[in-house]
Amino acid sequence: MILTLSVHYSRVSDLIRPDYMLTEPSVPIVSYRDGFGNWCSRLVAPAGKLRISTDTVINDSGAPDTFAVVATSQIRVITQLPGSGDEGQRGSELT
Repeated sequence: MILTLSVHYSRVSDLIRPDYMLTEPSVPIVSYRDGFGNWCSRLVAPAGKLRISTDTVINDSGAPDTFAVVATSQIRVITQLPGSGDEGQRGSELT
C-alpha cells in the first residue's frame, strides 16, 4: 500500500510538531519522495483490520493555496494510466 498522507515538503517548515504516521497493529513503513516531491509511505497491510493515523499542528494563514493549472491537463480513467495492466483497454475519457 502506498500512502500520501504526509505534509508536502514545501510546508515542512510550518510544522509545529512532526507528522509521524502510526499503524495499529504496528507494521514497518518505508518513506520516500516521489517524482512530484510528495512524501510517500509504503507498507504491507496485514490481513484483518489496520488503523492508520497521524497527528500534527501546522502554522497556516487559512488563505487558499495557489497553484498553476496546466491547460492540457486531462482526467483519465484508471485503465488509461501507465502501468495499469490494461493499457490496451481504453475507457471513456472524462474531460
